[in-house]
Amino acid sequence: MNDISSKSKDLRDPDKRKEFLTSLPHQPGVYIMKGEDEKVIYVGKAIDLNNRLKSYFSTSGDDRFFVEKLPAELVIIEIILVNNEREALLLESSLIKEFQPKYNVFLKDDKSYYSIKIDHSLDYPRLELVRGLKKTKPHISYYGPYHSSRSIKAVLSFLLKYFKFRTCGEHKFKTRKRPCLRYHMSRCLAPCMSKVSQTEYKKQMEQAQMYLQGKQKKLLRELQQRMNKAARNLNFEKAAYYRDILFALEEIDQPQNVVNRDFTPLDIVGYAREDANVALIILEMRRGEIKKHRQLILNEQSFPDQEIISSFLTQHYLNREKDMNLPDRIILPFEFLYRNALEELLAEKFSKKIELEIPQDDSLKRLSSLAAATARGNLKLDGEFTMESQLQKLAIHLKMKKFPKHIECYDISHLQGKWSVGSMAVFIDGKPESAKYRRFNIKTAKPGDDFGALKEVLSRRTAKGEEAGWEFPDLVVIDGGKGQLNSVFSVVKPYIFPINSKGFHLISLAKERAPDGPPDRFFLPGVKNPVSLKSGGRELYILSRIRDEAHRFAIEGHRKKRINQKIRSELGKIPEIGEVLQKRLIVHFGSVKRIKKASTEEIALVDGIGPKTAQLVYKYFHPDESGNKGQ
Repeated sequence: MNDISSKSKDLRDPDKRKEFLTSLPHQPGVYIMKGEDEKVIYVGKAIDLNNRLKSYFSTSGDDRFFVEKLPAELVIIEIILVNNEREALLLESSLIKEFQPKYNVFLKDDKSYYSIKIDHSLDYPRLELVRGLKKTKPHISYYGPYHSSRSIKAVLSFLLKYFKFRTCGEHKFKTRKRPCLRYHMSRCLAPCMSKVSQTEYKKQMEQAQMYLQGKQKKLLRELQQRMNKAARNLNFEKAAYYRDILFALEEIDQPQNVVNRDFTPLDIVGYAREDANVALIILEMRRGEIKKHRQLILNEQSFPDQEIISSFLTQHYLNREKDMNLPDRIILPFEFLYRNALEELLAEKFSKKIELEIPQDDSLKRLSSLAAATARGNLKLDGEFTMESQLQKLAIHLKMKKFPKHIECYDISHLQGKWSVGSMAVFIDGKPESAKYRRFNIKTAKPGDDFGALKEVLSRRTAKGEEAGWEFPDLVVIDGGKGQLNSVFSVVKPYIFPINSKGFHLISLAKERAPDGPPDRFFLPGVKNPVSLKSGGRELYILSRIRDEAHRFAIEGHRKKRINQKIRSELGKIPEIGEVLQKRLIVHFGSVKRIKKASTEEIALVDGIGPKTAQLVYKYFHPDESGNKGQ
């Protein structure tokens, strides 16, 4: 292998960069990109170094997030020439492990991975995070390892939310004199205060273990049975509790305890991507059963799928020891460029052939689909965990005593005071719940009086608080500043938490009006000065998004109202066409333009309009024609 370097040239200079790139050979090799102080920022490989490195600086080239930063950041490129793809793959993996560049996909060593530990010798076991797998003891179970702290914390967040295990250490658990806040938030069963029996608690732990082991079908069956039993005993609260777990489990696909007749040791790779977030999983199947699964969540990834899977597999397998339980075959989610080279390296390192293959027969396709579904489930879990933490931060910013699971936002839209409409957008768990969106036609407020319109809308909304489907949210957001907040305060004061324990928190959200003006900020009742929100914060994103939804929904409503009124005023000029027939014409045709184009026969098809009335409608729009000309 030969080393070529650009050490004498600062590649931030366009002329020097062009000269260097032109001099590169058309050979395979590895390139090491360095910034200030010769710090390695990226390591890559190429079959043709000249073409590959030039692509970083072409207008139609690489679209990864860091590429646009290279002209200003890249000082040095060191080139190491190799003989073939296999050498390039091996050298790249080694250099990534050594330098850990900030722009590469990088995996940690196995010993630093998180696992979940359960100590069954305790009367009330808990789920603990530990690094690596310790020496196995009969009373201790380990699940994992998970390749990122985010993925394992997402799994833990899910389990603690629905199974409600204790999280406190032994000392706190034994000395606690009253239930903690988690119990009051319905996040813990409070075994410290004997709120749950040891038998019931351990049964919950067994169900959580089924989830971790991938015994999805068995767990679903058992929960269904327990829900039905609770319902038969008229214990509807417990039945609802099991129902919620069932719904959550059905949404998130976890690995099943699949049995394969072929006892060949297999690793099945699952891959899922949503925008810039990627989930990878390896299901290890030994003696026909899935024994372990290893997980990785990568956020903010702009790398192509092939590059991510290549880096993941290279680092995962080439960093393993010879005596580890290796597969004979690795089932891939899709083809990638360096597959053959990686096969050769694995055979050389472990003195055995390990096939990398795309599934062809039905059984392997089924396993591959399972791994992909599991990766999608992990991505969903990670998103739920992230959203929950964002909502927790939002609650802290807003000084809330309740978790903002259910948020409503209100806005008013009109055109120069006419056709005023109020809107209510609804977010549940940080996501839009469009089926719960509502519009309010303004009836009592004067035209153009936004304060009065908001007061009317909130008055009508709070009056419905006891009705089914109109339960109060945890947080109400008013689009506007202090004036809007004060205008509705007198109406909603009896419903505000903690005056009303079933009530809600209230804020108004003022939008940044100009690039050099004040940032987005919110106002709290009774507090003089606004609180500025940090630009780019995820909690601000949730508030901004629901405000935008309320604004969009209000504009859509007032536009629709304006158009309908315009249509009706036009149709109202036609003799013998009352409001009922006007509405039917609008519903049937959708616009005045389509009514104008319709023939008398087509108009007569509208419910309640016969040939005679259809002729009147047609003649109104075509006074100089007969009805048949509209065909």
